[in-house]
Amino acid sequence: MKCLPVGAAFDRDARLRHTVHTLREWRARLEHQASIEQQRRRAEDRIREELHDARATIIRGTQQTLAEDDRDGDVHTN
Repeated sequence: MKCLPVGAAFDRDARLRHTVHTLREWRARLEHQASIEQQRRRAEDRIREELHDARATIIRGTQQTLAEDDRDGDVHTN
């Protein structure tokens, strides 16, 4: 094993700590950005669902239609 001078070992450790610190900062930034994007997508989904619900039309069957369905013997669940 090759022995490094004390200063060289310190420099290597300092560079390694700096690199690890930099990588952690970048990871935190990326996670924050991903969080913001996810929140934006959720907001878009809520708006889209509200618009869909606002434009929806409720179709109600008549008594005659409901009676015909009952004669078919199908089980309908709501």
